[in-house]
Amino acid sequence: MKYILVITFFVLFFYNSQLKSNVEIEDFDDNIVLFKRYLYSNQSEVKEILEKLDYFSKTDTTSIFRLKYQLSKFEYELTYGEIESSKNSLKVLLDNLKLYEDNIKGYYYNSIAHIYASYKMYDLNEQFHRKVINLPKIKRNDKEYIYALTGLSNVYREKNELDSAKYFVLEAMQLLKTYDDPVLYGTTLQFLSNIYFTKFDPDSALYFIEKFENPNYENNSKYLSSYYNSVAYYHFLKNNLDSAIFFSKKCLQQRYIFNDHVLRLSGLNNLGEMFLANEQYDSAKYYLELARDSLNVTKKMYLMYLNANNLERLYRETNDTINLQLNQLKRIELDSINKVQIDKINLIVKLYETSENLQESTLKNIEYENYIFILVLLTLIITIFIIFTIYYSLRLKEVLKHQDALILDKIETLKQLEIEVDNKNKLISILSHDLINPINSSAQLLAILKAEYNEMSKEEIYEIIIELSKASTNTFDLLKDILNWMKVSTTKIYNYSPKPAKIYHLVQNVYEHIYLQLENKEQKLINTLDRDLTLNIDSILFSTVIRNLFTNASKYSDKGKKIKIYSKEINENFIICIEDEGFGMSEQMLNIVNSGKFESMSKYNKSENSFGYGLLICRDFINIHNGQIKFESKLNEGTTVCLIFNNKIKC
Repeated sequence: MKYILVITFFVLFFYNSQLKSNVEIEDFDDNIVLFKRYLYSNQSEVKEILEKLDYFSKTDTTSIFRLKYQLSKFEYELTYGEIESSKNSLKVLLDNLKLYEDNIKGYYYNSIAHIYASYKMYDLNEQFHRKVINLPKIKRNDKEYIYALTGLSNVYREKNELDSAKYFVLEAMQLLKTYDDPVLYGTTLQFLSNIYFTKFDPDSALYFIEKFENPNYENNSKYLSSYYNSVAYYHFLKNNLDSAIFFSKKCLQQRYIFNDHVLRLSGLNNLGEMFLANEQYDSAKYYLELARDSLNVTKKMYLMYLNANNLERLYRETNDTINLQLNQLKRIELDSINKVQIDKINLIVKLYETSENLQESTLKNIEYENYIFILVLLTLIITIFIIFTIYYSLRLKEVLKHQDALILDKIETLKQLEIEVDNKNKLISILSHDLINPINSSAQLLAILKAEYNEMSKEEIYEIIIELSKASTNTFDLLKDILNWMKVSTTKIYNYSPKPAKIYHLVQNVYEHIYLQLENKEQKLINTLDRDLTLNIDSILFSTVIRNLFTNASKYSDKGKKIKIYSKEINENFIICIEDEGFGMSEQMLNIVNSGKFESMSKYNKSENSFGYGLLICRDFINIHNGQIKFESKLNEGTTVCLIFNNKIKC
């Protein structure tokens, strides 16, 4: 009986110990979740949670607890600008990781990279993802290796280096074929499709979605969520709104199953946006306001911003003035909060960079102190003759330093002269490029007048005089445009004056300048812009852009072709497109114009004497409006030029 009691006591003690350990593990993980939830919104609460994590990690024998605490401490200190402390915490974490296997190292390297990515420190983000790939004992089909590939892909997508982004994510997709992880598979597939959505190439996105669709995961809600989301966005970009709504609903259903609060709210907002695009206003209002009310609790800034934009559009289209005013007040509040967050991120990045420079400076100071000590020691030993030599050397260094300063000054002067010469060359090239058409038109009209004057009626002579007047006015306007561009691109003294302007009428005015060129080639301009569409623009600069693009579309199209101008909205972007039926461009030429590094085009198109400076003017003027210019083209099929702006340009 005595032995039975002893055995029973030890069994109960062991059971209680295990139960206590499991409870502490659950408490620790719960506190990690709370830490993530309050990290950006409640510093005092997060600090208390961090203290609890510290206590757990010291009292529990599970050493992984300590690593998680050190990672959380590093993230907290970085978030609140305690840069030196964060670096020390990171060093402690990395030192402790030396004792662990490569898979554990890979997990924490990827986590550190993710933290850096949230502050747009992409170089450090890339550095830690590459650490994972370079671990000697990590395997190519290990989860952490694949996760590092997707992380690198996301880095390059953020940097807009889409070819590199595609390379890494495709490698990850190939490896995932032999790795059973539906969540990572679905997420990586969505990363791949997002690259092509970023390039406004939904057909290529659909190709890869169908290629990598995995029927083995058809019962996994997280995989299906990513899959349906990608398919929905494909149909949305293709303007198949009924299909987009159908797949967006299926995506939302899956997100309700695995109960990810943030993804669920994102799905509500996406579905509301698609109903709004399809003009199903009641459904749009239901989903968008449902997302808004939940977001007020969650405080996810990027989702709140997207939701506020969609609600503003909804209230405008349904003439709901009361809700529109309330939403505009909310937008003002969000703008204020967003500015604070952006300033905070910029400050942390700047502090981090300053800390790096200070650390380098400190190391250099230590080196200098050592040199001074050696110099003093030698000074006590060597003779007066050596002291004199040192003095002479110092004087010589001073003279050389002065000479170096003079040389640097001369080099800077030469650089300025080189810039001035280059600008003059550009001006001459641009003058020859932009003035050749109106001058040529005037010359042709004068030749007709000279040859047929005696046979012409007064009405015909008067018409030619009118055309000459228009050509001279056009020439004068082009000169003003070129001078404005020179101010914008060199002296920076151009008085940029954005004002509300009806874009339809602006396009019609541009047409008046170039209609003779179009008429000579029997070409037709189709203006499908909304007559009431009003943009906040500098009309002089914007007219120059439109005129250059129309002129190029006409120049590189055969007789009888059409040129079309229209607008569209994608997400937060307002886009104006000019589409022609011309010769199109080869892939090599398209890469040149999209790179912004314009050069002579004559070596790519022998039929036209073009130097690319018209596109240079367009790019600079669009940049002033905080926009972008993108070209899409296929050889012998035509070219589409897209002017991409933030929706805020609309009045």
